[in-house]
Amino acid sequence: MALPALGDESHAFGRRDGSSGRTVMSVVRFGSVVVGVTYRIEAVDWTEAYDGDHLEILTRMPVDRARQACEGQAPTARAVL
Repeated sequence: MALPALGDESHAFGRRDGSSGRTVMSVVRFGSVVVGVTYRIEAVDWTEAYDGDHLEILTRMPVDRARQACEGQAPTARAVL
């Protein structure tokens, strides 16, 4: 799966869980911090929009919050789907 560069390294994976749904995962590293996101989507709710756009949004928020905390700021980043 495609995921834009969100840190020093970023990877995304997806797999089908039989006919019942799909699990999507992302892992981002910046410096010594690693952030991972995993979520499962039922087949009835699955659209290709979840493939990349939503994964990027859901991954960017904890990455931005972790970066803010590492920089001594109060974590304020939010995700809006």
